[in-house]
Amino acid sequence: MRQYFSLKTMLLIVVLAIPFLSAKADGISIQKSRITIKQAFDEIESQTGYTFAYSRSKFNDTKQISLSLNNTTIQDAMSRILASTGFIYKINGTHIIIAPDETPAPPVKEEAVYTPPQNMPPPTPTREPEPEAQAGEENPAPQPSRMDKPSAPKKSEPLDFSPSRSPLRPAKKYGPVAALKTNLLYDATTTFNLGLEFRLNNSLTLELPVNYNPWTFSENKKIKHILVQPELRYWFCEAYNGHFLGFHAHYARFNAGNIDMPNAFPALSEHRFDGSLYGVGASYGYQWYLSPRWAMEATFGFGYFYADFEKYECPKCGESLGRGYKHYFGPTKVGLSIIYMLK
Repeated sequence: MRQYFSLKTMLLIVVLAIPFLSAKADGISIQKSRITIKQAFDEIESQTGYTFAYSRSKFNDTKQISLSLNNTTIQDAMSRILASTGFIYKINGTHIIIAPDETPAPPVKEEAVYTPPQNMPPPTPTREPEPEAQAGEENPAPQPSRMDKPSAPKKSEPLDFSPSRSPLRPAKKYGPVAALKTNLLYDATTTFNLGLEFRLNNSLTLELPVNYNPWTFSENKKIKHILVQPELRYWFCEAYNGHFLGFHAHYARFNAGNIDMPNAFPALSEHRFDGSLYGVGASYGYQWYLSPRWAMEATFGFGYFYADFEKYECPKCGESLGRGYKHYFGPTKVGLSIIYMLK
């Protein structure tokens, strides 16, 4: 007989796993003679939980440096990594923003210019001697000297009154445009599931998961269903990185019974239910960066659904006991997913 997990067991797994996944180290230790800045950032993320945001078209994260850090602070580590790169950092919660150092240079000291006293008469311009007329020639017309030519006024350069750019302007939009995922907790209940998440902008994504369970176990035990649960997500830092809030709807067609779920649906242990449900909910989650292509995500949702069903006796082909309905408030989503990024 195959084993299956109850909803209560799945919730316990998520609650026990999240503290270990989100733990942070007290200090940063990196001992590498040759390491790229990107690899140094990855080490800091894995040791502290901080995430980085910067524009890759401006900042060269492939530059190789030498690091000798032993249980040091994040401030000291960032100062050594960004030394002589022309960039600065700012810590905002658990996010580190890298931006160009646009601090204005100190003004150049002007040299002293000699100014004559006001009571001194201006110098008298001198004229070049006119050439003497030779015998038989008329006096030539006087040629204007260089002193007689008016000098063209110098054009003043237009002043630049444009506002200076902020040194912490948001980075350009980078990262994957979509992600393919599977929920390991649903897999543990023998439920096939696959989700596709699309990037809408730098802060919003749309997740479209589908869950399907076609199995009937011994003694007519079953949790047959097909469930769709689209969710719109808002990311606090950037898409596919860190904390997010989700708002989802759900629809399911189910045929379940003879399953022991005393806390959530006690009637399932004594009867079989065939019907549909639909509702809405909200969720919170966090996504961990593992590599440029892989990530891990934990999420938990709470909401409402309305179920309309036909009630049967547990044995196979049991008699109908009439129609019924149920209003439910409680957990509507739980997940621990492995994710593959689509560039």
